[in-house]
Amino acid sequence: MTIKDHLKSLLPKSLSAETIALRDEGNRLRDEGKFADAAECYERYLDAKPNDFSIWVQRGNCLKDSGALGAANAAYDEASKLNPNDADLNLQLGHLMKLQGKRNPALSYYKRSLELNPNLSSARHELRSLGVKLKETASPLQAPALQRKSANV
Repeated sequence: MTIKDHLKSLLPKSLSAETIALRDEGNRLRDEGKFADAAECYERYLDAKPNDFSIWVQRGNCLKDSGALGAANAAYDEASKLNPNDADLNLQLGHLMKLQGKRNPALSYYKRSLELNPNLSSARHELRSLGVKLKETASPLQAPALQRKSANV
């Protein structure tokens, strides 16, 4: 069995080859910078697989990048219904709010993103770019317990 056949066997049986092709075509178009076309493919894919969180986010990203901000918001809302506690989704919502000139909601989403994933440097960068002073997290090597251990050596 080839790797491709093995991967296909792992896909849910309810996805037709046509549905998978729509998702793949959306990915290809997205990678080529054809965001509106990618969003259309993703929309058709989501008609068949409406619980695919990551594709809702990708659709929102493509719509945002193509300037369809209202439609991007609707796609992100659908993603949020599936997984509201995803750091990347909150980051993308922050970007959308920032593009719309909605500073306070953008700040809230960026902060939430950083709460969900403290290592998300892009959220930290966005907050700094909006003038938010962040408390730096200490390196694990600077933790008080480790400092005491090294002093006793």
